[in-house]
Amino acid sequence: MARIAVDRWDTWFAAGKGFAPITDKERAALADHLGPPAGRTVLDLGCGTGDLTRHLHTSGFKATGADLSAVAVKRAEEATGPDGPSFVQWDADTQDPALLPRPHFQVIVCRLVWTFLTDLGRARLLTLLAPGGRLAVTTPVRERLTTRQSTGLPEADIAALQSVLDAGRRTDLGVLALVSGRSPRGT
Repeated sequence: MARIAVDRWDTWFAAGKGFAPITDKERAALADHLGPPAGRTVLDLGCGTGDLTRHLHTSGFKATGADLSAVAVKRAEEATGPDGPSFVQWDADTQDPALLPRPHFQVIVCRLVWTFLTDLGRARLLTLLAPGGRLAVTTPVRERLTTRQSTGLPEADIAALQSVLDAGRRTDLGVLALVSGRSPRGT
């Protein structure tokens, strides 16, 4: 793991910080994009303290949350009951996917983390999608942000992501956009 990145996020979560809560509108959009859970496996990459992972689990997915921060994973585990989802410390940019509890997932969600992944991390993540699997990326839209412009994806990158996904679609959620589709064409 890139020690600087891990230290940054460990410090962030140790200070009790988190990210924007998931809204009801975002939950509805995710349900629409992902379809019925029916026990499908889902990886929540960049799960932070596990709010989305727990939501997906209670919705019926077999959920695993992964984050590069040990502090975030610990907080997620502490907030989760014994029948809840599982959590693992894992960095898509630097670690072997064999460290995850399964080799493939039917759904992968990335909420507010896509911009932090390198091209290698993004490619590694896509190899974890089961055939016909669905990727859902929720990201700030750079052109809609008033501060911290580097944390969002520009419209052109969002359109490019949507275009490489089979049956790619988009829902706007204020300053966020949710893009989803099946395994990228050609994979």
